[in-house]
Amino acid sequence: MHSTSTLLKGTADRLSHPAFMWRKQADTAGRTPREIYVSALLGCLEMLQTGTTACLDHFPDQSFGAVEVDAVAQAYVDAGMRAVLGLRVFDEAFVDIMPTGTIPPDLHDALLHHGPQGGWPLAEIREVLEDAIRRWHGRDERAV
Repeated sequence: MHSTSTLLKGTADRLSHPAFMWRKQADTAGRTPREIYVSALLGCLEMLQTGTTACLDHFPDQSFGAVEVDAVAQAYVDAGMRAVLGLRVFDEAFVDIMPTGTIPPDLHDALLHHGPQGGWPLAEIREVLEDAIRRWHGRDERAV
């Protein structure tokens, strides 16, 4: 499950992988905790309709903190589903989705620096992950 993509169905079906990844980052960047919760809860409802009662959610697609983890985890608790959050972290730029062709060097450097999922210091990632594990692991015998 990619709960961040629940609200994006049909928006990028014919895009290449690099274009899809950039589009997805643009569509999911800056979501509020409420929007994260609603997207995850909608995914839960879709899964429950097919009899799915447990999942691994590769959340999120952006940098995140405790409030974002709380929003997605609470959606699974509220839906009554068992879930594991595979908190996705990237401490380097996603160079495999860089646009192809000839682009000016300054634009290439800017994309590497400001592109999706790159540049999050490992020390900050570790702190957020450890906090999420402390607060959610084994909670309610279902979530995270």
